[in-house]
Amino acid sequence: MKKTIWAPIIFGVVMGILGGISFAANLAFFSGGDFGAGIGIYGIFWLIAAALGGPLAGAITGSLSLIIGASIGQMKAAMSEPVTFYPNLVISCIVMQCLLGYAYRFIFERFRMPARLLAWAGIIIGWYLIGSPLLTITQYWLRDFSPAVKASYEAFSNNLWAFQLAMYKAFAPQATAYFIITSMVFIALPEHYRRPLWIEPKK
Repeated sequence: MKKTIWAPIIFGVVMGILGGISFAANLAFFSGGDFGAGIGIYGIFWLIAAALGGPLAGAITGSLSLIIGASIGQMKAAMSEPVTFYPNLVISCIVMQCLLGYAYRFIFERFRMPARLLAWAGIIIGWYLIGSPLLTITQYWLRDFSPAVKASYEAFSNNLWAFQLAMYKAFAPQATAYFIITSMVFIALPEHYRRPLWIEPKK
């Protein structure tokens, strides 16, 4: 098996376990607030895994973290519900993580530090701007199967636009914190280790 395949798999599993433990324990800089938009430590593992490990590592990390969080710990009751679990698994953990992996490779090959950090900020913003509405619309379609999800939309009189704006407002501090923390990681890493694991090194 090529290194560009097995290395992201191992990296994704390790980051997924770490992310899953922090997710299950609800480890965050603060928790609660609107939509429970705490700055969870698991999100840092997700972003770093997708960026440095690529789409495969990102999908493994996100999926494994969610499965662990839905199986044990403080988040089990909230995340094990099918209407919450499956849309998050497909959209947040697989689709968006894969897109993030491709996006980071794109900026890695075209920008050098510190300009790369500005592009990275755009990726994180896009991660929320695209992923959040996809999740909102999907859960809205399935809301009748979950009393908790249905109640969330009814609080906004089933107005998707108002609900989505509230989501963006609630998650803005999270996106900002994730950008700052992950940027500090990239700055601390030598250039060689900022290279995505699924890129063949130049001979």
